[in-house]
Amino acid sequence: MKTIKRSLLLLCFSLVFAGLQANNGTPADPPHDDHGHKYRSQDRGFEFFVSEVFDYNFSFKIGGGSFYSIANISSNRVWPWRYNRSSPQWALGLGVGSKGRLLGIPVRTEVSVNHINEEEFIDLQINAYSQARFMVDIPIGCGGISLGPTYNLHVSEIEDPDTGVLTGSGFLPDWQNSESNDDLGIFHWAGFTIGVVF
Repeated sequence: MKTIKRSLLLLCFSLVFAGLQANNGTPADPPHDDHGHKYRSQDRGFEFFVSEVFDYNFSFKIGGGSFYSIANISSNRVWPWRYNRSSPQWALGLGVGSKGRLLGIPVRTEVSVNHINEEEFIDLQINAYSQARFMVDIPIGCGGISLGPTYNLHVSEIEDPDTGVLTGSGFLPDWQNSESNDDLGIFHWAGFTIGVVF
């Protein structure tokens, strides 16, 4: 229960920060991107990144000014030793984010919630994965490199068929902490991600 409360607090903080960042621009002083160009009414962006959770992650981002929405698709298949199940893992998710500057450095905060399909191609079990990211952007040409720490929360009803123990998804890192009850496994951990944006 403590984990859920901490996660909700982190989510609320991220949304408040995103809202504050979204209100930074005014009609007389419209926000600019990292290259000094004025934002269009609807900015679009893409990001490919890797993390300790999924090998392949693709995000589509759209929004105006500093605030944007996120659609994610992720997959695990290239490194078979990264997970303990033979079936593929893939996820779809939605999120929100904001971008601004911290000490003159371009930064982003993002929060996303994803549903993991694991034991079947479309798996309707409770198997959710949420991630809060604080990213530093390094602009390169019309794109850039992004990297930063993450806080991850995984809630799942997947269990070991032999023992009945709630094990969660197969991607869980060794350093995760768990607080399971009779019905759901709750796992959380700190992580890291790096990717390219354009």
